[in-house]
Amino acid sequence: RLLRNSRAVLVDSEVGRTQLLESYGADPSRVHVLPPTVPPHIRRAARAPLEPAPRYLPSKYFFYPAQFWRHKNHSRLIEALRRCLSAAPDMTLVLAGSAKNAFGDVVRQVERAGLSDRVRFLGFVPDAEMATLYRHARALVFPSLFGPTNLPPLEAQALGCPVACSNIYAMPEQVGDAALLFDPRSVDDLAHAMLRLWTDDALCESLAARGRHRSTSSAPERQTSRLADILNTVYSRPTGR
Repeated sequence: RLLRNSRAVLVDSEVGRTQLLESYGADPSRVHVLPPTVPPHIRRAARAPLEPAPRYLPSKYFFYPAQFWRHKNHSRLIEALRRCLSAAPDMTLVLAGSAKNAFGDVVRQVERAGLSDRVRFLGFVPDAEMATLYRHARALVFPSLFGPTNLPPLEAQALGCPVACSNIYAMPEQVGDAALLFDPRSVDDLAHAMLRLWTDDALCESLAARGRHRSTSSAPERQTSRLADILNTVYSRPTGR
């Protein structure tokens, strides 16, 4: 009913548009793509000097900010880390997210695997501190199983943090050629991506530069311009079409 009575529907990606049309039979002429943009505090941080790393952070780490829902795929990420340690024994993972949902299961998995010194749980992190965690990270590793889109890869790109993320839904559409993509259902594929990022400085530098460049396409000014174009299109049509 909502779709049938709407003058326009906004979705976050071409994949999201396709899913909406396939699932609900919406009028294609009323469905418009408006990609997300990063929050203001991330934009401000990207223009500010780099702050010193907090003392609780390791000198080199992968960062994954996500609530501990099962679809965020922490279990495969922990197993991929375990498999990487023979080749990269100093590899460390920093996790941000409130201690709820499947948090206890992830902690137990870390303990059973003997990874307590390789995984740091930060708990809930306020927005004001997030940019510093991105900017000091070796890379963002984002193995989420759900989409179509997600915000952390865009935040990382805006802040010059290299990105490795899932190759499903609209995440490839989001990050373009400015991220290393992997199959989030394959522990081997995830571990391979992590080892590449951990050991290849040139790759990380290239991804960071491409991410910063790509982030200009999601700047708030461009999103506002896109929204204005959509509104002009919608309200130039006769009512009822």
